[in-house]
Amino acid sequence: MAACCMHKLACAVLLCLAVGTASPSDTQSQQMTQSKLGQAGLDPIEVSYQPAIIGTATTTLFDYASEVGLQLVHDKFASLKLPDTHTSWDIPVIGTVNLDLSDIKLQSLDITSSSTGVSPNTQGGVTFVVNGLKTYVTCHFHYYKTSFPKVSGSGDADVRFEDGAVEYKLIPKTDATGHPMIISQESAQVAFGVIDVHTSHSSAAWLYNLFLTAFEGQFRGVITDEVSRQVTETLPIEVDKLLAGIPTIVDLQGLQFNTSLAGDPVVEPDRITVKDWGRFRLPSKECPYQRASTWISPASKDDKPPMFIADIDESIIDCFTWVLQERKVLQKHFRSSDVPYALQTDNWAGVVPNLPAQYPGQNMSLDVATAEPLLTTITAKRGVVVSGNATLLFALDSEDPDFAGKPLFELAIQSEIVASKIWVESGQPDSDWRLMVEVQIVSDSIKVQTLRTDIGPVKADALQGSIRWLASSIAQKWINGQLLKKGFALPDIPYVQIQQPSIAFNEGYLSVAADVKYVP
Repeated sequence: MAACCMHKLACAVLLCLAVGTASPSDTQSQQMTQSKLGQAGLDPIEVSYQPAIIGTATTTLFDYASEVGLQLVHDKFASLKLPDTHTSWDIPVIGTVNLDLSDIKLQSLDITSSSTGVSPNTQGGVTFVVNGLKTYVTCHFHYYKTSFPKVSGSGDADVRFEDGAVEYKLIPKTDATGHPMIISQESAQVAFGVIDVHTSHSSAAWLYNLFLTAFEGQFRGVITDEVSRQVTETLPIEVDKLLAGIPTIVDLQGLQFNTSLAGDPVVEPDRITVKDWGRFRLPSKECPYQRASTWISPASKDDKPPMFIADIDESIIDCFTWVLQERKVLQKHFRSSDVPYALQTDNWAGVVPNLPAQYPGQNMSLDVATAEPLLTTITAKRGVVVSGNATLLFALDSEDPDFAGKPLFELAIQSEIVASKIWVESGQPDSDWRLMVEVQIVSDSIKVQTLRTDIGPVKADALQGSIRWLASSIAQKWINGQLLKKGFALPDIPYVQIQQPSIAFNEGYLSVAADVKYVP
C-alpha cells in the first residue's frame, strides 16, 4: 500500500512538472538565464528587445505570387464594361472630326501565352511584370463633324490587342500596429505592341481609312488606361485583403502572443525578410527574456526552395513559461482528497520515519510551486530541452481552506523534459493544421533533495526512485497519449492554405519551412 501511495503522489508531482512547474537551479542554468535576460538591473520593460521570429520569403514565393496576381487581374477583367469616352482630332482637308465610343466591353483577357514574374527593385519594393497579354474589346462608335461639310455615321468595332506588357511596382510596409500592408509605388505601366481594329454596320468606309490611325490611338489609350487602373486598384486590394487575415495577436492556451512585425520588411535580390516580435507578455510588463541565438540568413541550394522559412528563437518558450509564472499558473495546491491515500501521514514511514509517529492517521496538503520559470534550450542534436526544478511543501491539511496547516518538510525536484519530435500535420487536406509534440522525460535527470524539515530526517532517495520509475513508465505515456495527443491548433489565415510544412532543430531556434496556396 505504501509503495502504491508513493507512486500516486509521485505521479501527481510529475503532472505538475509536465505543465511547467520547474525552474533552473544549478549554476550553469543560472548563467544561461542571465545571458537571456540581457541588461541586468533594468526594469524589464526598458530592455532593448530583439525580434524572436525572423521569416524569409524566397524566390519560389515570388514566382507563385506573380501567378496568383495574374489570375486575380484576369478574373477582374471578365466581361468588364468600360466607361464611355469622347475624343476629336483634325483630318487634313476635312477638318475636325468628333468620335464617341460607347458600350465598350472588354470581352476577355487572354493569359494563356503570358509570362509573369515578381522581382525586387532598387526602390525597396517589388515589381510585378507580365508579358504577352492579349485582349479583345467590342464597342459602338459614332463620328460626326459639326462644321461644313457636315458628315456623320456610326457602327460597331471589334478591337484586338496583342503583345501586351504590364509593369507594376509595390512596396511592402508595416502600419503603426505592426500589421503588414502593401502600398502602390506608382500607377501600373501598360503597353500593347499590336492593335487591330475592324468595323461593321458603318457607311464610313471611305472616311475610316482617313482616320484609322487616330481611331486606333484612341482605342489604345482607353484600353491601356483601363488595364492600368484595374491592375493598380486590384492588386493592392487583394493583397491587403490577404494580409488582413494575418493576426498580430494570437491566443495560445488563454495567453496573448504578440505576432506583430518589428519594422518594415527588407527587400533583397533573392528574398524578403520580415522580423516578428513573437513575444508573450503581460499587460503592463514585458518578458525579460530575449533572443539569444544568432540568425543566419538561409542559403538554399535547391532549385525550388520552400516559399517561406521562419526561424523561431527559444526565448519564445522562455517567455511563455515566464507569463505562466507571473500569473501564478505554475502553482498547484493539493489536498488529501485530491490524491487519495498518498497524502496521509501513515503511508510515509519509508520516506519520513518520524512522520506517522508524531502525527498518526492525519491528512496532509502539498503545495507545488516554482520560484522561476523553466529554462529552455534548443539544440540540433536533442531538440527542445526544458529543464528546472519544483519545490514541494508538505504540511498538515487544514480544515479551513483559508489557513495553511503546520509545515512539515519541503523538497526540491529537478527534472528535464525533451521534445525531440515536433511536426505539423492535418487530418484532411482542407482541415486546420496542428502543431504536434512528442516529449521524453529524462529519468536520469530527476533529482530529489530536501530543502528543509521540521519533522526529522527525510529519505529523499526513496522518493526519487519512485518518481524516476513513474516518469518513464507512466507519466511520459500519459503526457504524449493524452495531454499532447491532439496537438495545438495553428492560427487560421483566410485565403491561405499551408502546404508541405517541415520543422528542423538548430542551435537556439527552430526552423519552420512551408509552401502556401492561395484559396480565394
